[in-house]
Amino acid sequence: MSLINEFTLEPLSEEDVYLFKVAACDNDIDRDFERFDDESLDEMASLMVGRTFIKDHRRESDNQVARIYQCEVQDVEGKTTSDGLQLKQLVVKCYMLNSEANQQLISEIKAGIRKEVSVSFMPDVVKCSICGIDNRKQACRHYWGREYDGEVCHFTFQEISDAYELSFVAVPAQKNAGTKKAYAIDDPPDEPPNITPTNEEKAKASEEGAFFDAQIRLRIAEAELKLNTLKGCD
Repeated sequence: MSLINEFTLEPLSEEDVYLFKVAACDNDIDRDFERFDDESLDEMASLMVGRTFIKDHRRESDNQVARIYQCEVQDVEGKTTSDGLQLKQLVVKCYMLNSEANQQLISEIKAGIRKEVSVSFMPDVVKCSICGIDNRKQACRHYWGREYDGEVCHFTFQEISDAYELSFVAVPAQKNAGTKKAYAIDDPPDEPPNITPTNEEKAKASEEGAFFDAQIRLRIAEAELKLNTLKGCD
């Protein structure tokens, strides 16, 4: 409770709060062919303490449902990433008011209905697994999920400079990573990729912008979430 009360204006008691913990993200290559490395998970653990927990990445005060009061990177015993590394998860502990207004949400968390989450953050480096180019500075010619000389391309988030929020979502990551996503902050390659975007993709790209923008909902790290409801978190 001392950790929780660091964020309150008046002290709360155990009876005032409902506590739960969340596996927010991990170091595996996700469905968007993106990943955190171990160092960036540690950086996220520091940055996420005190951040708000909202719904559907809608950054409005009425959508705030909880707050993160503690974070820890944990090894997942007996499990590895898709490329054979020790699987690590960023586990965050959260609190919300145990109030009448929150009883429906608390019931949904306990029932496993409110389960999937995603994180919003800013990486200073987004490195291509094929060529090593930082796509925050220069767009390389490789694309998510494509195979190059037997190696499937993915991008690694490094040097996390900020974390914005954690959110309940219905679908935590897009299943079809594709050309409508780009990280570069400079000009794209001179030669366009050999892909013809659909009208829907063109409209989406126009709406969201072609490049990485901190004001747009940033990369959603897939979390096959495990919500462990607790009476008290140590």
